[in-house]
Amino acid sequence: MTSYTTEETDKNRICFHFRVPPGELRERAGTSGMRTGAAVRTSMVRRTVDRLVSDACRKAAYKYPDIVYFKPAVTVVQNLPGRDLIFSASIQTRPACRLCDYRSVRLTQEDRTRAEESIQDIPEDEREATRLYLLQAALIGRIAEESTVEIPQAMVDERAASMAQEFKKRLEMGRESIDDYYRETGTDEQQMLAAFAADAERQLRTRLTLLAIAHEEGLEASEADYDKEIRRLGAYYPLPLEQIRALLEAGEGARLRQDIAVSKAADFISELVAKQSA
Repeated sequence: MTSYTTEETDKNRICFHFRVPPGELRERAGTSGMRTGAAVRTSMVRRTVDRLVSDACRKAAYKYPDIVYFKPAVTVVQNLPGRDLIFSASIQTRPACRLCDYRSVRLTQEDRTRAEESIQDIPEDEREATRLYLLQAALIGRIAEESTVEIPQAMVDERAASMAQEFKKRLEMGRESIDDYYRETGTDEQQMLAAFAADAERQLRTRLTLLAIAHEEGLEASEADYDKEIRRLGAYYPLPLEQIRALLEAGEGARLRQDIAVSKAADFISELVAKQSA
């Protein structure tokens, strides 16, 4: 019987270890008949490896949602007729982020001046919270710029496409078509996607930097954090909490845990801002 185990080799990578008995190789490869030979076996092994690794990655994506943007590296350990086919597949689980010394990054006078200018036209009782938010965003941006984040192009493209789709929906709600927008602005779909791609990359760089900080500072979502978020969602959706939990665990739960970690890391940055402003 085919089996595999999963090993977390480091914070950004997992490895699947597979063992396929010889009697299952032909069946899993979808090959019938009694054909033999090196070429036939090579084809069977390739099909088997592709199917098993794809299935393992699909299941792992429930826990590691960013896994879908990376290609597994397969290593065949044993591939002899009459013996178990043994192979491994290593895959990255999230984009690599090499953080700068983020605790030492400082806000500039320009950051503070820009924040002060931005809050002049809002109600006085909202200014302090807005000032903190703007300075927090500025510090996160500086940390992200000084860190090295490797963002897969497929992730940027997916985010940009989603942003474009949301933009089209907003136009339709205002009774304007995307073609009208293209005519009015002198742009086309390719130019619009390029603009959204630039925004998408900045957003992803910020999010991935905060995720890395959360991991470094031990701020990732706890079970108590997750339960609290489930209860909060329960106030918006007329479903039993256990049903909401079951729906999220089908894939979105991992993303929700990331959102919690990002929020905690953002709060951590706010504390750094407060210390710099003291």
